[in-house]
Amino acid sequence: MKRFHFSLETLLSIRQQREQDARLELAGITSECNRLDEQLGVLARERTASVSRGKDDFKEDMMRWYAYRELYLQRLDRRIEEIQEDRAALELRREDAAAAYREAHREAFVLEKLREKRYALYRRESAREEQRSIDDIAGSRYHSGTDL
Repeated sequence: MKRFHFSLETLLSIRQQREQDARLELAGITSECNRLDEQLGVLARERTASVSRGKDDFKEDMMRWYAYRELYLQRLDRRIEEIQEDRAALELRREDAAAAYREAHREAFVLEKLREKRYALYRRESAREEQRSIDDIAGSRYHSGTDL
């Protein structure tokens, strides 16, 4: 019997490569989202901790301490807003990448299932052909009087 050949094998490998590329793109964007989330956490902790920090250095001039603290908190808030904006834009890109991955996965999955069905059909036909050959050999030996 001839070897199994799937005529759409090239297309399947292209679609599997597209799926892999989309998965890597999604993983990269997700990693970047996680990095920004971590930065936001660090800045939030820094903001909370900075409310009372350094107060002892300005015992004589509390107004200066309040002014420095306000400037520092404003700078932190601006940085937090910038990161949140970057994170929101990145989340949109992540959603697009996730949709692209799902589509690429679906396209590859369809061809993989088709390949599996064709292979199962090949195996059934191969088994039938093998059984016919065995039956022919047994029948010819029986009719010729040769002992099995």
